[in-house]
Amino acid sequence: MKSKTILLLVFCGMLAVALVVFRLHSLWHFRSIEPVVPGDCTVVSGLVGVEDIAVDPHSGLAYLSVCDRRAVAAGQPPNGGIWVYDLNVNDPVPLQLETGLGDDFQPHGIDLLFGPSGAVGLFVVNHGQGRHTVELFDINGGQLAHRKTVQDPLIVSPNDVTAVAGNRFYVTNDHGSHGAFGKTLEDYLGLKRSGVVYYDGNRCRNVAGGIGYANGIALGPGGSSVYVCACSEGTVREYGRDAGSGALALKQTVACGTAVDNVDVDASGALWIGAHPKPLKFARHARSARHRSPSEVIRLTPRPDGTFEQQTVYLDDGNQLSGCSVAVAFRDRLLVGSVFEPFFLDWRLNP
Repeated sequence: MKSKTILLLVFCGMLAVALVVFRLHSLWHFRSIEPVVPGDCTVVSGLVGVEDIAVDPHSGLAYLSVCDRRAVAAGQPPNGGIWVYDLNVNDPVPLQLETGLGDDFQPHGIDLLFGPSGAVGLFVVNHGQGRHTVELFDINGGQLAHRKTVQDPLIVSPNDVTAVAGNRFYVTNDHGSHGAFGKTLEDYLGLKRSGVVYYDGNRCRNVAGGIGYANGIALGPGGSSVYVCACSEGTVREYGRDAGSGALALKQTVACGTAVDNVDVDASGALWIGAHPKPLKFARHARSARHRSPSEVIRLTPRPDGTFEQQTVYLDDGNQLSGCSVAVAFRDRLLVGSVFEPFFLDWRLNP
């Protein structure tokens, strides 16, 4: 009887170890990081937590979503704001735009709404004042004019937003749980409880679910597709979009082999994605800046058959940039931001 008990304990121990190793492998923990450098880099300092970036290709202006998340966690002012960075000049200096939303503005994901000649609106996920909202701004003469606040019980843990037209948008909920314990279980067990909410200008409704940490979201060329980064799955989901109802239908899932964060679609239809190649290291980095987390930028280029070719454009062990969250390409420039760093990177891409 005693020997059977010992054998059972040994078996359970081996099973537990196997499950841990399997989970570490599924989170790419054993992946080797070989640096990839895309060109010449300028480090633009002074802004803490440039988590998301949106570029107006008509004007060459980049809009930066800035929030000091470590300060927020410590109960200090977030120093949050929207900044503009002019890619038309040789040595641009970021300039802050007035939002009219006060000191407790905590922007997260952002997106531009375009008219025939350029950006006419900015949509911003905001966690300020103890709420989760999406803020809508008009862009007039390079200035922001606050137009509308959207708050809804279905917007429980918003991460990123993509504008459609007028007041309409899609927003990702990166968790399905409301409490910290439930969110932690989702993260470490890889539970697929997040999703996408559509706001039609009057009300919200869930249009996609069963996603592992729905993170970045972007509208495809022509508006017929919506791309969603499933961070804990390491995949990008492409949904077909019904323009009339806003309904989404899954078309394909693209495995990326890295924890994908924000996604931007360039003029050619290629997807540029900031990513965390070792998400467990990013979790440690989120707790303390002393722990560095590798950064990656991938590009998914569409093939004629609808599939994608993946290329790693930038890869760093975390010493240059820790916790990459976004990458946006414009002409020969690549802007790369992160969740916590007090700077962002402005790359001149190799030809």
